[in-house]
Amino acid sequence: MPTKRSGQPAEPASTPPDYRAWKARAAAMLERQGISVGVVRERDWRQLFIKGATPEQAVEQVLVHYHNARPTFERTRGGKKP
Repeated sequence: MPTKRSGQPAEPASTPPDYRAWKARAAAMLERQGISVGVVRERDWRQLFIKGATPEQAVEQVLVHYHNARPTFERTRGGKKP
């Protein structure tokens, strides 16, 4: 027997977060760490969002990238030149 279908489409179980809201949340978390949002390319933000990373995971990855991108003397001795 054929399945009966209603004329209305089924609603998704949960709607994915809006990119702007996702990025705003990640940006706020990053600002609390003392890092400007501009240190990350827009392309990288977009890729993290598309991969399904939560804002917390995105900020974690940004912090690692930011830390590793700094010169060695800033990473050692508390950021002061020798």
